Amino acid sequence: MPPFYGGFLKYLTTILFILILSCEKPFYSKIYDESYVGKIKCLSIESSDTLLKHQILKYLDKNLLNQNCKFSLVVYSKYLTQCNNPQVKAFGADFDGYIRLTVVDKEKNFEIYRIQTDFKGYPEEIIIKKMILKLEKDLEVR
Repeated sequence: MPPFYGGFLKYLTTILFILILSCEKPFYSKIYDESYVGKIKCLSIESSDTLLKHQILKYLDKNLLNQNCKFSLVVYSKYLTQCNNPQVKAFGADFDGYIRLTVVDKEKNFEIYRIQTDFKGYPEEIIIKKMILKLEKDLEVR
C-alpha cells in the first residue's frame, strides 16, 4: 500500500461527510423582536393542516400548550398544486411546497418569530421535529 493511501482515504472520507451534510436544507428563521426571547411560557396552535398540527403536537414541549395563551404558533403550509401562478406551472420548481411556523403575540397582533422551509413530496416528520427544536432554542422556550 502506498504511503499516501491512508491520508487520501481520510481526505476522501472528510469530503464525502461534508457533501452529505451540505445536502440538508437550512431553515430560514428570523426573530423580529429579541425582547420576547426567554419570555414565552405558553403557546396556542392555529393550523388548518390537521396532519402538520398532529406532527407539531408530537414534538412541541407539552408544558407550552395552552389554547388560552396570548402567544400563538401559526402553522401555514403551501403546496404548489394549490398554486395558480402561470410562471410556476410553466417552468416547474425544485420543491413541492413550503411550511412556515410563525409565533405571534395575539394581544398586540405582532409577529415575533418565523421559521420556514421548502419540501419535496410531503414534509417528513424529521423536518417538523427540527423546525420545532430550532424554534424552541431560538426563543428559549424550554
